[in-house]
Amino acid sequence: MTRRFTLGENMKKIFLFAFLFMTAIDEGELFAQTQSVSQSANVNLTVQTAMSLTNVRGVNFGTQVQGSAGATVDPVNGGANAAYFTLSGAPANQSLTVSWTPSAILTNTTTNITWTPSVAVGNTTTQTGATVLASSGSTSPASSSGNLYIWVGGSTGAVPNNAPAGLYQGTVTLTVQY
Repeated sequence: MTRRFTLGENMKKIFLFAFLFMTAIDEGELFAQTQSVSQSANVNLTVQTAMSLTNVRGVNFGTQVQGSAGATVDPVNGGANAAYFTLSGAPANQSLTVSWTPSAILTNTTTNITWTPSVAVGNTTTQTGATVLASSGSTSPASSSGNLYIWVGGSTGAVPNNAPAGLYQGTVTLTVQY
């Protein structure tokens, strides 16, 4: 006698469910639900015009005689004898640090004369309204249009009795930063 094994209707459903369950696990999809969210942000970059420092004219101590005590040019009241610089392109009202060479040498072929700069700044082109800075590294605000006007004067040392006649020249370096 052969015995035949038959599955009941409920048993068939269980095997079918088990088969589908095992297939889903094998595929990694059974309880795997994914969720994704996204959000954007604005990205901004402001490009500032580069600052520009322009030398309009240099300092002119005029003519001195051998053995004289030296010469002085006032950066505020020195008129056209004071060096004049214009700075543009700074952020409006930005605090600016103004630095300069603390002393310079005016030289002729064999003789040197020391020069000590004095610097004044203002937010307008009016030299007589400028403020003398206490020392190199002092700060001053740019104007509301991002400009600063700078005048440089100073004092020379004594002119030696044996100083050769002729032109004595030197330079001063002015640096502005924020």
